[in-house]
Amino acid sequence: KANLCARSVVFRTMFGIGMKERDAAEVTVLETDLASFTAFIDYLCTDQLDLGEGEGEQARRALVLRELAQMYQVPRLELLCAQALQESVGPATAVPL
Repeated sequence: KANLCARSVVFRTMFGIGMKERDAAEVTVLETDLASFTAFIDYLCTDQLDLGEGEGEQARRALVLRELAQMYQVPRLELLCAQALQESVGPATAVPL
């Protein structure tokens, strides 16, 4: 919990000011899938961004992680994901008009 609190204002608030999650052994997160949330927690613990394999998977993971970064107020991760999304857009990946 200490690592999460150090990296996220939302976790710091959740675990620090008497919310029900403070004393809980588990916290339920409904807004995402397990693989994306695991990547999010791994980033918070290691400061390493892993978007998975394959261009399509990386773009999808970057989009989901960016949403989690916004939700849990992790600005550096939000920026890294936005950069990854920007780099993934090109003629082959853009929606045909």
